Amino acid sequence: MMKRPILTALSSIILQCAVAGASACSVTATGMNFPPINPISGNAYNGTATITVTCPVTTNFSVSLSPGAGAYGQRVMQAGGNTLRYSLFLDSAMTQLWGDGTAGTGVWNGTAGSAGVSHTVYGHVPYQPSAVPGTYTDAITVTVIY
Repeated sequence: MMKRPILTALSSIILQCAVAGASACSVTATGMNFPPINPISGNAYNGTATITVTCPVTTNFSVSLSPGAGAYGQRVMQAGGNTLRYSLFLDSAMTQLWGDGTAGTGVWNGTAGSAGVSHTVYGHVPYQPSAVPGTYTDAITVTVIY
């Protein structure tokens, strides 16, 4: 019996927040962590994060996400010189890429008041048989415009 090593890549995405507007709306975001990735398994991996917008009075807003180290259609997490591809989506079916509203991406449009309103960010790491073990990260800027 031949033993195969289990190779894992720990990966996480840091969501950094920015607000653009005249009143005092605020935004918070949780980080997104994926389970250890095993390139031998043939599996893809999913993760979630939550973005919350709060405003002192009822306010319409839109939330966009930066492309991070990659592009909207091909985001990448990095560990040294190694990369893992991933995508961020607006919907749980993972059909609408979350970006800035350009190049086929969407934004979250909503209305928030003092109780705040939240939306889930859905992340997907496709199967990558050449993944190298490491701790991979990317930083995404969350921008709220109102």
